[in-house]
Amino acid sequence: MKDKITTILKRERDPSVRFEVLEKFYSLVDCEDDVRFIINVLQSDVDPCVRHEAAAQLFRIEEKKPDLMVNLKGQTITALLDKAFNDESIVVRHESIEALGYIGDEHSLPSLEQLSRDSNLDIRSTAEIAFHTAERRIKDGVSASDLTAHIIENWTPES
Repeated sequence: MKDKITTILKRERDPSVRFEVLEKFYSLVDCEDDVRFIINVLQSDVDPCVRHEAAAQLFRIEEKKPDLMVNLKGQTITALLDKAFNDESIVVRHESIEALGYIGDEHSLPSLEQLSRDSNLDIRSTAEIAFHTAERRIKDGVSASDLTAHIIENWTPES
């Protein structure tokens, strides 16, 4: 099934079909080549909704299958940063920035901070949240999958 999905993603013209099968592809991802394939979809698909979904899938892999991202973290971050700054679609920029909050490393923080001053309100807001998400995750040494539980466990009302 995975081979058929990759063929569909490469050849199908209808973006709604590519979008739908990309969501299914995540459940089948089991090697670094699959992650590279999703990075390629993020970088090259002509449809912004499909590129958006590719960024979302990269986050899901980091959250649920982080062992597949270990050797590809730098390549993933580079692709997400490129889309965060340069994609023509606000939707793709937003999702790439959001994914960086969960995937990005300490070298991503200055870029997220820069994006938090973007002229677009949605980009600014997303980047500010992603910056704080990444900063908290890095500072506290928490994985993407454990972040919500960590926040809830350590939350106290401010005085």
